[in-house]
Amino acid sequence: MDRERNEILQRIVSREKTDVSLIKKGNDPIFVHCAMDAVMYKLICPGEYKIKTSHLKVPIYLDADSDILFSYVGADDIEKLTAQTSESDPSPVCSYLRVFEGKEDFEDWKKNLPKTDRDKIQCISSSEAFEYAKAFLDNIETK
Repeated sequence: MDRERNEILQRIVSREKTDVSLIKKGNDPIFVHCAMDAVMYKLICPGEYKIKTSHLKVPIYLDADSDILFSYVGADDIEKLTAQTSESDPSPVCSYLRVFEGKEDFEDWKKNLPKTDRDKIQCISSSEAFEYAKAFLDNIETK
């Protein structure tokens, strides 16, 4: 594994328990900071993982073909977010990057966000989340 990907793994894997974890059969949970970190982890360390969060009823298999949805903030909107994040979040966008079982779950969560932030949060498919994460990783490797 190249140096850039090792550095990314060091940033996205948490040393402490977080709300988002990846479960691989026969292994301890891998705690990451947000749902997109989970996608990047799977791209860097391929395998069969389930994603688990406090708001999912049960852990769900994580892959580009999953029926799950992700909340996403475009690069142009990240600095415009107004809500406070916790000190444990490695970036101001982390608390906004979640996984949902359906569009209704996403909309229920979104309506509780500050009004100024709601229009900046998109709902994307699992395949889109994997595309965005792959593009992010590819961009880092070319720098």
